[in-house]
Amino acid sequence: MKKDAWLRLTTRKNNPLSEEQARGIHPDIEELLTSNVNRYYKSKNRQKIKIEANTTSDGSSTFSRLDGFEKQLEEREALLRQKENNIKKTIEAQIAEERKRLKDEYDALKSCLESEYNNCIVDMKQKTYSFKY
Repeated sequence: MKKDAWLRLTTRKNNPLSEEQARGIHPDIEELLTSNVNRYYKSKNRQKIKIEANTTSDGSSTFSRLDGFEKQLEEREALLRQKENNIKKTIEAQIAEERKRLKDEYDALKSCLESEYNNCIVDMKQKTYSFKY
């Protein structure tokens, strides 16, 4: 890391330092090296935390567990779709039965009213005929 920091000081794009200049700025070099070392340790700690967060006590990774959960969700969705289709079919069958029952009841009432109407017409014709004669 010290070598990388030294190279960065002496070969940076904007305002590179010569080796003599870099050796003459001891506090700046030490501060740069210290900050680089701290940054390195922080990044390593973050990587370690990420690895620990993605691994459970039994050794399985979060991603594999998420895949398992996703498969379970897909299975449950398929089961729910199947149940939904069964419910729809049951409701449609009940609606069809109710429609048929109501149509039969309507037809029966209609034929009853038609026969009453026809009886009334016949009765009126007979009474009209009897009044005439």
